[in-house]
Amino acid sequence: MGSFGERMRHERDKRGITLDSISENTKIPTLYLEALEKEEFDKLPGGIFNKGFVRSYASFLGMNEEQTLKEFIEVAGDPEQPLPDPPVARRPEIPQPKESRSWVGAATAGVFAVALLFAGWQAVRMVRRTIGSRHASSSPPRGNEQSSGMLATDQLENAATATFEPTSQRTTPPPTELVPATATTRTGKFVILVKANKPTWVSITADGKPFLEGVLKRRRKIHAYSQVVLKTNNAGALAVLLNGKRLPSLGNQDQQTTVTFTPDGVTR
Repeated sequence: MGSFGERMRHERDKRGITLDSISENTKIPTLYLEALEKEEFDKLPGGIFNKGFVRSYASFLGMNEEQTLKEFIEVAGDPEQPLPDPPVARRPEIPQPKESRSWVGAATAGVFAVALLFAGWQAVRMVRRTIGSRHASSSPPRGNEQSSGMLATDQLENAATATFEPTSQRTTPPPTELVPATATTRTGKFVILVKANKPTWVSITADGKPFLEGVLKRRRKIHAYSQVVLKTNNAGALAVLLNGKRLPSLGNQDQQTTVTFTPDGVTR
């Protein structure tokens, strides 16, 4: 089948697909596709972008991506010239929250005390109603009997008061002041939101681990502790928000760039 470029062109012609159609669907500029078929590798941007172009081209044609990439490397020599990675930032130490007083026990004790007071109050009302109904159904007592009945009622009320009021005073604790936790103690992460104004090829790593490599069509949200590294061949097509705050433009249209995001800001 000839050279690498001839085989790629043959597979494309066999399927009746144009370079413009591949470019429209993979978002790879047509001049880079022509460079692959003509084996003019010096016109390619280099690094991981070359491999990404070959994979996308082969996938769109329904070819074996790994075999096609292997053939490309054999023809192009060693095209791997990755963009320089920024120094790995140290992961910030997250202070441990100080021990705070537990308010659960205090709240439980307060609820129990209120319930106890309410029950005592209901008991006193019930006793007073019972005694009142008994007095209403019988003739008015004479002086000594009336004094005895009033004394018994007063003693019962005093006993109920003596039983429940001290309990409330003993079990109701002073209110506990709750100290709100800071944002650092709740979470040590920061959030990057990447939006694509149009489908754009990107490579993203978060805390040293691969997150996404391919065409970004809309938006992706990345959570990280120390850093997020973004590589793209079209900086002007992307908009980035750091913890909800929009950042300045990463570059111009069709500009190749590498940007590192940390909790403190952006480095290039």
